[in-house]
Amino acid sequence: GEFAFYEFEDLVDVVFSDNVTQIKANAFNTCTNMTSVTLSNYLETIGTQAFYLSGLTSVDIPDSVTTIGDECLYMSSVTYVEFGTGVQTLGKRILTVFDAVLNFKSTTPPTKDSSSLPSGNDLKIYVPDNSVYDYQVAWPEYANNIKPVSQMPS
Repeated sequence: GEFAFYEFEDLVDVVFSDNVTQIKANAFNTCTNMTSVTLSNYLETIGTQAFYLSGLTSVDIPDSVTTIGDECLYMSSVTYVEFGTGVQTLGKRILTVFDAVLNFKSTTPPTKDSSSLPSGNDLKIYVPDNSVYDYQVAWPEYANNIKPVSQMPS
């Protein structure tokens, strides 16, 4: 539920069972020592500030997720996020790291707010090779940051 593990500093690693379909708002807000999360393959929604100020450095969002809430990954530690093929909507200020690597697997650009992603030339956005143009048109403010996934360093 909402605020389920709010400020729970002893939480380090979380693995969701496949019966979890949503993570409520603020569920892991300010879990600063949380460094690992394995999300359910049936997860559909990640709520507002779900992982706000957590210690996560990378997040793999499954293909089943369609909506990512406002400030979901708002933290300074995240450096890599992989967005599954089902992501359709990005909330406001989902993350704040200017030099993060974002890998979008969907061929269709998700709908986003003008403040969904941080601005700056250091943000690296990788998308399916055949979708670069579509992302650049949908997100013109990031046109120079958008590259084909085939160019992503391994």
